[in-house]
Amino acid sequence: MSIYANLTSIQNNIARLYETPVNFSIEDFLITDLAALGLRQQISSVKTAETLYLLETDDGINISLYLDQGIVDSLNESVASDQWKFTDVKEYLLALEGVSHFQYLIWNAERDKSVTLFELELQAEVDKYVMASVALADRREGHIPKDLYGYLFDSISYRNELSPEVARRYREANHYAGKYCRSLKSQYPNQHQQIDFLTELRQFYRLPCNEKVRRIEHR
Repeated sequence: MSIYANLTSIQNNIARLYETPVNFSIEDFLITDLAALGLRQQISSVKTAETLYLLETDDGINISLYLDQGIVDSLNESVASDQWKFTDVKEYLLALEGVSHFQYLIWNAERDKSVTLFELELQAEVDKYVMASVALADRREGHIPKDLYGYLFDSISYRNELSPEVARRYREANHYAGKYCRSLKSQYPNQHQQIDFLTELRQFYRLPCNEKVRRIEHR
């Protein structure tokens, strides 16, 4: 079994939830050492555990997803033991965010659809809430922790070294995703047991960025 099997499982779960299979596996684009990309300056200047790197070429785009090796190891260990601690959940969410970025970008690229950085962050925030709800409920006899929403959308801080533009993008994505997920909680209390809930998620996933925001504002 691949050491990245749990990342592949996350990708498959996202694809199954939204009915959005793609032709590429996260395993083939994952790196755990930034030196592999020759990014020595970023290694010393940016403290990050997850980053999606994109490079435009004449033939298209080159993609690499960086995840810190510690996150990959922790994810494998926690799933193997079937016991999650708070730190495990944090690292699961980081891995999920990276896989979400990759899956959403590839799915749209295969349909010749462009996406914005804001759109990637917005969908990833929604994915984290929806997918974490399932994962945690599976370990809590179907009960979603009451503090999950607050942890994801209310108790947020950002790195000081982020540029104002990037910080603003993160804040706006978090704001809109929080508003959307709050409406999901209210409208679909049984969530994954409701067909309408899945229909809503799948429709939202396929909307272009401006229509995603418009849908949220009118919920």
